Amino acid sequence: MAKKKNMIGGHLCAFAVAALMRSLMLDDGVAIVAATYITFWLMLTLDCLHSPAGATPACVYLSKAPLPETAAVLCIGLGLTALGQSLMKRLTKRRAQAMTRT
Repeated sequence: MAKKKNMIGGHLCAFAVAALMRSLMLDDGVAIVAATYITFWLMLTLDCLHSPAGATPACVYLSKAPLPETAAVLCIGLGLTALGQSLMKRLTKRRAQAMTRT
């Protein structure tokens, strides 16, 4: 499982870079490649590498929805994923403890 810091940080970096590229209105292909490259560089620099976040720039850039709505959907999705990850971690930890007791 990915660390929460990497998951959240990676997607937020990707969203910020994609939003910047979208505001510059570059050619789609160039902007997506540049956004992906900059996103991975930023994630490596900030030590929050999360490879699935590499698709976020393309999704955000190609989305026709306004950026605030796109950000809201991303934040809700990240929150639900982090919550699910915490619950799964807690359940597997309890199960492992129960198995060692028997």
